[in-house]
Amino acid sequence: MVFTSTFSGLGTAEMAATMAHREMTSFFRPSSVTHYSACDSEVSCQSILCKMDCCHVFRDVKECFDSTVMQLLTEYVQERHKEVQQIKDKVSRKARILTAGKEVCRFAADLLSSHPPQETAYCVKCNKMCKRFPCKKMLDSYSIWVEGGSGSPCYPWTPAAYGSQLRWLHPEVSPVYFAWLFSLLNAEPSPDAILHENVSGFDWESMKELVGSKYTLETIVVSPEDCGLPVARPRRFTVMLLKQHQKMMPFDRDLWTAACFASVQCDASVFLNADEEVLRKEKERLSVKKFLPAQDAHRWSWNTLLTGRENRTWFNNTSQNLEYQPRLSLELRSPTLMTSTKLFVDYLDSPYDARPVHALELLAMQALPLFLPPPNDWYQKIILNSGLADRSLRKMAGNGMNLWVVGQCLLLILGTVAWEPKRPNLKRKLAMLMHDAEQSETDNPCSDSDVEPEAGPI
Repeated sequence: MVFTSTFSGLGTAEMAATMAHREMTSFFRPSSVTHYSACDSEVSCQSILCKMDCCHVFRDVKECFDSTVMQLLTEYVQERHKEVQQIKDKVSRKARILTAGKEVCRFAADLLSSHPPQETAYCVKCNKMCKRFPCKKMLDSYSIWVEGGSGSPCYPWTPAAYGSQLRWLHPEVSPVYFAWLFSLLNAEPSPDAILHENVSGFDWESMKELVGSKYTLETIVVSPEDCGLPVARPRRFTVMLLKQHQKMMPFDRDLWTAACFASVQCDASVFLNADEEVLRKEKERLSVKKFLPAQDAHRWSWNTLLTGRENRTWFNNTSQNLEYQPRLSLELRSPTLMTSTKLFVDYLDSPYDARPVHALELLAMQALPLFLPPPNDWYQKIILNSGLADRSLRKMAGNGMNLWVVGQCLLLILGTVAWEPKRPNLKRKLAMLMHDAEQSETDNPCSDSDVEPEAGPI
């Protein structure tokens, strides 16, 4: 398997692909996985991805197309956006957003389909221009290319209380999304499978129209709760497969329930595993922020180090920022994380230990491998040594994907598709082998399963 990802963030999709591949090879013949490329516009994410197994790390997906082409697309989206902004009536404005969104999709399809993507882009890891996608030589007859876990920006599709609800008219997000999709559709060869993640309100119908001639598309909405994790984060996962591949089972809710469903048997306190050293450094950081001596940080209670707004939420078991989320109890499950989420937890039997939830614990709620003993603590070392600010880590936790859910989706993609050799002569050889096997069963009707076993101990 050759794996690529876009909007890669903290490398969730890369880790999920490795784990899913190991699970598959434990049941089938040994094979290999190559992490060809990752792509993210955030410099902090690029530094983390460079320390992982990716061969190439690219900066911006818009670099796949010529800058003049992307400028034309951006200007067209901006014109439709300005037009909608001038409509005062909410009902009329919402209706115009839908119709103008379809116009944007058609314009993007006509424009980007007529301009092939750039073959090379600047690679941060190699510090030179590298091929953006795997070439034909790399994809041999038995290899499959999976573009997995690409979670495009979601705020144009989120509810009005948190997002913009501009859908395809967002002047910054839409060009990025179209550049990602059409760079894959126009690539030669194209990916065998594409996995896309977004909020449940994402317009997958328009996406199906854009890829319909080349890919089959199936979509479901699942949450980590469906996998047994005490985290509420419903997301829409959309799978696109080249039409030449035969699907043995539909990628739907019934398959997910049968193969992946697990009941929640714990509460969200399982994520509160930050050790004393991590909490000590957090106290020192908050002490400096409050203009208190950092060397005396251990003397201060968490109440002293919190802001006035944070103190007002203190006596809840857990609550998010009052401007964004309702008050929810950590005893049940973790609420859906936002980019500005702040959680607090009280220990009623030990009030002095009551504290805010650390940023690493928020990342752990996304099922990332944190708080593990050596030598499995490699990922935590990468995060801690990255120099990322607390606000950046919290933002990434709110923007990130849940590793467990992405891994389950990749397993279903790999396990429910009949991957065939891509060369015609190899296909003929495979058909001949299957015919010979069927013929031998016909010539020898008494198979081992028909012979009664000898009596003996069980």
